Formats: sequence, structure tokens, C-alpha cells
Amino acid sequence: MNRSIPIPERVLVVTFLIASCVVRFIGLARYSFDPDEIFSVRAAQESWAGLFGIVARDVSHPPLFYMLLKIWLFFGPPTEGWVRLLPALLGAAAFVPFHAICRRLRLEPGALAVALALFTANAVLIEYAQYARMFSLLQFAGALSILAFLVFVDSGSRRAFWALTAANILIVHAHYWGWMAVLAQFCVVLLLRRDRLMDYAKSAALVALAFLPWTLAVLMAVQDKGSATAQIGWMGAPDWHNLVWLFGDLSGAPHFRHATAVGLTLFAVPLGFLAWRLARERTFAAPCLILLVAVPVAATIVLGLVTGQPVWGERHLSMVAVPYFLLVGLATMSVPWPRGRAGLQVALMLWATLAGAQFLLTPGRMLQWGQLVDAMIEESPGRPLAIRAAEPWIRDPVAYFVGRNGARGVEVSVVADPAHAPPGDRFWYVVRDTTWTRPQSPVQVLVAAGFTIERMLAIATPGQRVVAYRVRRAEGAPVL
Repeated sequence: MNRSIPIPERVLVVTFLIASCVVRFIGLARYSFDPDEIFSVRAAQESWAGLFGIVARDVSHPPLFYMLLKIWLFFGPPTEGWVRLLPALLGAAAFVPFHAICRRLRLEPGALAVALALFTANAVLIEYAQYARMFSLLQFAGALSILAFLVFVDSGSRRAFWALTAANILIVHAHYWGWMAVLAQFCVVLLLRRDRLMDYAKSAALVALAFLPWTLAVLMAVQDKGSATAQIGWMGAPDWHNLVWLFGDLSGAPHFRHATAVGLTLFAVPLGFLAWRLARERTFAAPCLILLVAVPVAATIVLGLVTGQPVWGERHLSMVAVPYFLLVGLATMSVPWPRGRAGLQVALMLWATLAGAQFLLTPGRMLQWGQLVDAMIEESPGRPLAIRAAEPWIRDPVAYFVGRNGARGVEVSVVADPAHAPPGDRFWYVVRDTTWTRPQSPVQVLVAAGFTIERMLAIATPGQRVVAYRVRRAEGAPVL
């Protein structure tokens, strides 16, 4: 660590660094892979040509995370613990550029502690650091990009130019929403530092040129596939509630009534003092951070309106977490009364810590697909086993964990309507409550179709429940 950093600040930073690593590394293997994580693992297990082909046809994301995961799997097995260690390392590594940005912004000790506490304990960052997808890579690349951008704006040197270009090449290959960071930086130089506009335009052009090969690959895949948005058709149009929940989650929401409203009110206090200060002083840091937060959010809404395809998602908009935390930390320095400032900083840190601790201690955050599959196989000894899922989203993790279980002769398929099964058939039928649209319950539908329900197994999270019914069709039941 830099010797110029005072010893108390070094102790503070090291403490938060250790805490950031601990909360991101504990419990990595606690939950089974979900369908998206399974896609990541399967793509990474392909050949290099197969990886690029699968990811291009999926259209949803650039290939960088899958490439890193493929290399990572060369050194370890495709288990939950080992696979998720990669995004956890990326999430923890983002602490280093985050702290460097704090130093560049010259945050006083109390403001620095607030920013580091928010980064360390935020449930959104912890969740995606323990998730085998590209979102922690996006956050790491985003922190590097902001650091490089601030150095570029300050110095304008050729070294800073190439560092910014490299960081932005990294972020756009981490996730398509990396381009929102590039757009936000362009707005900053356009509105606040026009003396850097031409150099920034050259850097952005080089980033676009580096991204061109992947652009062409995706365009070819879209032409073959016929659609660029079929895989995100489930996304709904955002409203003000989505905006509230985004910043409520970034601010932290402990588990009690009206926690989101309380958290947003608490975080609005320093931001209000910052607005009061900006009305009287001309600065660069605060307006810059405001634009780095506001532009990606606003552009996401506008893009959905223009294209007619909503693209709102907290997962990729988690990219604004880093500038938001920096902005809140910086804003606390605008509180004019020393005791009030210190009290507010302590309250923000305690709030963030409470929210993060409750998130980590909340059971059942992800569906335990492996346990469900193992239980279905164990409950069906000595007989041919068929598992029929109501939708592909269920079939894919079930088939994956059947393969990992090593069970042989297990048939896994999608059957939207079990009434088409032949008489005498026995199988497991697996449904999800959040996508079951019939007015009758699954049990009512199965019984009405002539099935006897022999066993029921279930897995659940706070937001959804997946139920597996072992059923047998009565002889003579009509086939629809």
C-alpha cells in the first residue's frame, strides 16, 4: 500500500478490504447453479470455436466473461464453489480501483469510510460477486474505467489516453451496458471538460474499432436467428417503481417495513446538502459522478422507449453502484456541521452494514436444483425415471443436475400439458408457481386429467416456488 497514506487510513482501508473479501467469498457453494449460471458453465466447457458460436447465437452478452471462465475451469472443476470463486475474485478486486478513486477525489476520512462501507456491504454487489455471470466483471471494469477517466481528465497525457482506451475496451467486452459508461463519460467531457472532447472522441473510436469484430459476429448470428431480442422478451417496461427499487437496493434495504423509503430518505440527506453546495460553487467531481450515475439509467429508459423493447434490469444497471457510492461519500462532506456530518456518516455506515448482514443471513436466496433432482432420483428407485418440466427454464437445470448426479436412463423433457401422457404412465411433473397461468392449481389440473399424485417435493426462494409431483396416470384415462 502507498506509504503516503496515513497509518489510520491504511488500517481503515485494510479492514474494509478484508471485510469485502470475506463477505464475497463465504457461502459460494451454498446454492445450486441456476439456469443462467449453467449456461455460463456449458459455454465455457465448449471448444473456443464452440464458445464463440454459442455466445454469439445467444446475443445477450459479449464473450469476455465466458473466455475468462473457460481459462478458470482449466485449473479447477465445474463445481459451484470453484466456478463462483472467479466472479467473487473480480468483485473483491474492484475494491482496489474503487479506493484509488476515493484517493483521487480526496475524500476526508469520514467520507472515505462511508464510501468503503457502502461498497463492502451492499447486497447488490455481494449477490453478483457470488453469481457465475458477468456482472461482477462489469463492476470491476467499471471501477477501472472511472479511475482511468478521472486520470485522463486531469492530465490528458498519452499514457492516460491509452489507459482509458484499454479500460473502456475491457468494459464493453464485459457487458453491452459498458457502452453506457462510455456514453456517460462523453456527456461529462461535453458538458464539463470540452478541452478533452477531441481526445475522448478518438479514444471512443478506438474502443468501437476494437469491438467491431464482435459486432459483426453478433449481426451474423442475429441474421440467422431472426431476432436480437427474443431472449429478453420477458423484460417489462420500467416505471417509477423500478427506479425507486434500484436506488433503494443500492442504498440498502434491511428487512423491516418501509425500509426502502427510510433508506432513500437517509441517503437523500447528504445528496440534498451536496445540491445546496453545487448551487453556490463550481466543482467537477460531484457533477461528474452525477452524470456517471444518471446517464446510464436515463439512457436505458430512453433506449427501451425508442426500440419498443424494454431493456431495464437491475443486474446490468448495477454498473452505477460504484459512482453512486462515491457520490454519497463525497456528498457527506457538504454537511456544514462537524457533529452532524459525523453522525450522518455513522448512520449511513450502520445502515449499509445492517442491510448487508441481513442479506447474507437470509436463507433460501436461490433455488436448490441439485437437491430437488437428487431427491427425485432417490424417491424413484428401481424404475425407469421420466421427468417432465412445464417449461424449458425448468428442464435445463433439471437435465444438468441429472447429468451431474450420474443417474442413467433418466428422460428429461418439456411437457406443457401433462394430459397428453398415455394411460399407465408414471413420471415427475415439475412446475413453477410464478409462470403457472391456469385458474386451477397444478394438483387440480393433474387430478382432473386422471393422475394419482404419489409424492410431492418442493424448493423455494422468497419470490418463487418450484414443485415436483410424482404422478401415475390411471389406466383408461382419456388421452387429449
